Amino acid sequence: SPPTSSPPTSSPPPTTSLCFALGTKITMADGTTKAIEDVAIGDYVLSLDIPYLPTDDKEKSYLSWSTMEICFGRSIVSARVAKLFRGQDSHSYLINNKIRATYEHPFLAKTFDHEWKFVPAMDLKVGYFLSTQYGTIEIETIEYINAVIDTANLNIEQYGVYMAEGVFVHNETNPKSS
Repeated sequence: SPPTSSPPTSSPPPTTSLCFALGTKITMADGTTKAIEDVAIGDYVLSLDIPYLPTDDKEKSYLSWSTMEICFGRSIVSARVAKLFRGQDSHSYLINNKIRATYEHPFLAKTFDHEWKFVPAMDLKVGYFLSTQYGTIEIETIEYINAVIDTANLNIEQYGVYMAEGVFVHNETNPKSS
């Protein structure tokens, strides 16, 4: 079992950011799943077309976007994988004993103020809801893990959103990588 400790009080310096642990299941456009490290440029993944979501990843403007309502099921689309990234990070968060992500990775979450927004893993809270293809799942546990992990991330054309371990997340154009 990886060592755990209290999360840092400020953003720790990553060797890579905005990524998932190798082995994270990505939902493909046909409904099958692949480990994130097995996804290839040109593959099509399940994505979400969110009206008014900024698409300028360089400015991370998606982090200031929010909405009170999302129509699940109606905006599901397929999107092409444009880039792949690999790296390592010295710590991560384990959400619901299933999803292992680096501290900055943005999840589509419904917060306590009932707004939907992209929330970095380090800012997720027990009781928030994550968006799935068919509705939501509640965050029941979040564990900070202080151990090096191998990571990967995808860049998705047009929508910037993909499904990791059954929940919608945002990608990054150019994550910090070694």
